[in-house]
Amino acid sequence: MNKNKRNGRIVGALFIMVMVTWTLGYSLIEPLTGAPDYLQIVYPNKSKIVLGVFFELIEVAAVIGIAVMMFPYFKKQNEPMALGYVSIRVIEATMLIIGAISSLLLITLSKEYLEAATQDPSYSQTLGVTIKALRSQWVSLMIGFLYGLSALIFYFLVYRSKLIPRFISVWGLVAVVLMLIDEVIFQFSGEYTVKISGLAVLGLHLGLIEIVLGIWLLVKGFNPAAITNN
Repeated sequence: MNKNKRNGRIVGALFIMVMVTWTLGYSLIEPLTGAPDYLQIVYPNKSKIVLGVFFELIEVAAVIGIAVMMFPYFKKQNEPMALGYVSIRVIEATMLIIGAISSLLLITLSKEYLEAATQDPSYSQTLGVTIKALRSQWVSLMIGFLYGLSALIFYFLVYRSKLIPRFISVWGLVAVVLMLIDEVIFQFSGEYTVKISGLAVLGLHLGLIEIVLGIWLLVKGFNPAAITNN
């Protein structure tokens, strides 16, 4: 197996890892931190939170890994955009770490709340709302835009380089534009109109596309003819 095919398969594995670890982390953390009685149930279920954070940190490593692996190929197409891609993914990873830390802070807060059950709980409730807002609003908003911008650069550059089939690149570009439009609309209306319209059912969903991309790369690797021509 040549180096470029191996690198393509590594990138494919990293894309799959991102989707799997995000799903596992979200499914473990959000039902607890998003519950109305989260201050009462987070600490007794701290092992789930810690495991979810562990998966989120694996996701961070995978995000950085994709950026590092793709940089030499993207640099040949457009060095400023390649640097921008790496920078955005590093900031995205930082936001993921902040989100993970906020989940761990809720464990401590929940413990203090339960141990001080006979005292005024208003302080814990106020601080809990702040920590949850940090994770669910500011961090999620930042990650949404950063993920969208990095995906826009990614699919544009792989379209130019022909490292992957162009139907996947075009599919990804359409999906990421819709996702970014959706994020902007959400900030003004509070509703994800593009998703509500049913376009996700038609396959215009970035997560689905990146699973397809990951599987393709795992099987095929990068297009060797494109690397030779570049």
